[in-house]
Amino acid sequence: MSETKPLNFPTSENRPRPPKDWSENNRTLHHIISWEVIKQVWEAVAQTCSGTSDSGAQRTMEALLTTFKRNPSPDAIEALKKLARGPIGKPHDEVLAAIACWAPWNLVQGPKAELRLDDPNKGQKAFKGKPDQLFKYKFDRFRIGLTESEEAQLRCVAALYTAFDHYLAAPHSQESLLNLTLSLRQLRPTLALCHSPIPFRESMWEQEGTKWRKALSEKD
Repeated sequence: MSETKPLNFPTSENRPRPPKDWSENNRTLHHIISWEVIKQVWEAVAQTCSGTSDSGAQRTMEALLTTFKRNPSPDAIEALKKLARGPIGKPHDEVLAAIACWAPWNLVQGPKAELRLDDPNKGQKAFKGKPDQLFKYKFDRFRIGLTESEEAQLRCVAALYTAFDHYLAAPHSQESLLNLTLSLRQLRPTLALCHSPIPFRESMWEQEGTKWRKALSEKD
């Protein structure tokens, strides 16, 4: 019999729906750090902190929540309390999944996935099993057409991705948990300034016929 996971987030195909006021016709929300990476981090931290008295793991879980959601709802706080006591199911895991999936600082509004030539989800499936080629599909970096504040935001998101990557290399060690907690606390003030996704701008994209791809800089 397989062991029940304390926190079980849905796959990319079954992610929670985004907030209605962030959706527009012919536009979708693209994750900068992929949902797969976020899912792995939250589930790994939950595995360590659930049903234990490990205060370090509890602090990491709390730091995750307050980084992804500046002012967590009472339902989210209650879900975290239940998670500390053991595995959780619906509706508590759905509350946390929605927060983890739709952090505004991790989103860029752009063309629908079927109209995007370089959609990372398509590439991630194609390169599955080849970790050395997966970076650009796990981290969708935008550099062109950003405001100064968005550039600062993206630098923080890049630093957070690096922290996630290091944590996932040894997810259950106390050192990894501590380093992740420190990174979350350091980056949270800048990320908290972001209240909505980066909006669609044609300057951020290149159009090829009826389809689009992300505009690239010399660093890409």
